[in-house]
Amino acid sequence: MNIPNDEHLRSDKRTSAPGAIARTAIRVGLAAALAFSPLALAACGSSTVATAGSTMADATSTPTASGSSTSSSAASVTTGDRIELLDTSNVYSDRDQDPSYDASEATTITLSDGGSTASGGGVSVDGSTVTITADGTYVVTSTLTDGQLVVDAPDDAKVQIVLEGARITCSDSAAIYVKAADKVFLTLADGTSNSLSTTGTFADTGDGNTVDGAVFSKTDLTVNGSGSLAVTSAQGHGIVCKDDLVVYAEGGALEITAAGHAIQGKDSVAVGAGTLALMAGTDGIHCANDEDTEAGWIYVSGGTITVTADSDGFDAGNFLQVDGGDIAVDAGDDGLHAEYGCVINGGTITVTRSNEALEGSYVAIAGGTVDLTASDDGINAAGDPTENVTEGQTPMAEGQTPGGAGGMGGGMDANDPTAHLTISGGRVTVDAGGDGLDSNGDLTISGGEVYVSGPTNAGNGGLDYSGTGTVTGGTVIIASAAGMAQSLTAGGDQGVALVSATGSAGSTVELLDADGNLLASATMDKDFQCVVVSCAGMTADGTYTLRVDGTETSFSLTDGTYADGAGGMGAMGGGAGGMGGRGSMGTMGTTDGTAPTEGAPTGGPSGQGFAGPGQQTQTS
Repeated sequence: MNIPNDEHLRSDKRTSAPGAIARTAIRVGLAAALAFSPLALAACGSSTVATAGSTMADATSTPTASGSSTSSSAASVTTGDRIELLDTSNVYSDRDQDPSYDASEATTITLSDGGSTASGGGVSVDGSTVTITADGTYVVTSTLTDGQLVVDAPDDAKVQIVLEGARITCSDSAAIYVKAADKVFLTLADGTSNSLSTTGTFADTGDGNTVDGAVFSKTDLTVNGSGSLAVTSAQGHGIVCKDDLVVYAEGGALEITAAGHAIQGKDSVAVGAGTLALMAGTDGIHCANDEDTEAGWIYVSGGTITVTADSDGFDAGNFLQVDGGDIAVDAGDDGLHAEYGCVINGGTITVTRSNEALEGSYVAIAGGTVDLTASDDGINAAGDPTENVTEGQTPMAEGQTPGGAGGMGGGMDANDPTAHLTISGGRVTVDAGGDGLDSNGDLTISGGEVYVSGPTNAGNGGLDYSGTGTVTGGTVIIASAAGMAQSLTAGGDQGVALVSATGSAGSTVELLDADGNLLASATMDKDFQCVVVSCAGMTADGTYTLRVDGTETSFSLTDGTYADGAGGMGAMGGGAGGMGGRGSMGTMGTTDGTAPTEGAPTGGPSGQGFAGPGQQTQTS
């Protein structure tokens, strides 16, 4: 066993707080909060990202909307510049990452109902309550069937509790209760299995603390080591930390089952290593601090986390940043939710069930593999929750008229300048029952791969933005119902098209250039009536063919853009229309671009005016 020197033992506090950007910063806009804007993201540098077992330089397939693969000639996935919401350089201390200890200097606590013993000082025993009162390392073994391990040490004490085949059950409080200390390390000894359980309701402690978790800590808490730990809480939370909580269990495993949150932090929760299986009656990982605007954040850089939660998989009262790890979520509400910024720089995220899969006031994806399934919106950038954006329609742009042949009206949702959805890298697949990509403000795609399947109902769209929608790079295939379809604006040399094309679940969408070369493809999970497509190789005035299961639709770009009016999308009139979002909808378009008859159903997208079929031709 490696024995750390004294200097290492003391390097267990961060040199400075990994300060989250203050929540109030979002009120002056994303650029001020993150030092970038959606347009700046479009200029992000790129580098190759590899998925497990392959190098992206050799990639020859793209995922379908369900996360499987289909043949494609699309370019390899790139990542945008890393986005930092947090100073992550010192989230984990040296001692967080090193669970070693000197057994010869440790005190051994042998648990026994009514007769626990300790081999050294710093421990008191009162019936079935064992209390650690001093700095040091304590190796805990054996069983308490109804008892408690308490840490009540000086404010400068660093306490390492090594669980070595320990099993503690408490009927009315926390199995481990950290009442006072500077920091506590809960180390899972290699090759051992341990359990901590609370079986009943939580009684009043009488000391002013509301204990509500099977593990409850008032101070910083780190879980590390390569052993295993099962935590259960029949009527409360699993692990609760009222300060900073770190999980860095390299080679270790945690299984937490709780009626409430599986893991609850106050200032922060950071996961860097370990295998976590979380089953929660509310949130899988929850962190919130209403008193400190720089606290309440969640950071994941490694490990394997599987969450089954009745509410949110991840719920951050401030920011959520994922730089690595393998995350799988089955959630009754949101998959990953942040009250403010939600950033994905890397890792693998799979949400198999959710209401909204990924949500924040602003959302940025710069890397990783993100596979989302949602009954409502796949990704939602909702805007600053403290801002009161006036609801109602935005003013119509010059040249717009309500309804009729040209009405691509203003916005059902007002443009929220604090809401941004940006994708600059990674591979994103969305299967949505509501809007696929939804921003109450701007939406920008500048890199990576984006595949959206759904919705099938005419009241939602594959894209839904209230500000501007821009594409400057990457591969984009979005197949959805046509009733509320929006396209994107070509913000650079790469073109974009909105094409009327129908297909069923399992249909393959392919884009070919004028020479018949395959530029991009994807297999969709839902029925669809229109496709938004953009990828490298689409030039400003080129001619292309969209092929769906053998049926081909040819079209030509004009100034990098094409949008047809077939299949129920709004007809062109009065110019391109404003980018203000939805609201006063144009009436449903006809296949020749003329105004529909009186009484025709209303519908159609906002912002982009959609022409008639123009140079479109269809063959089977």
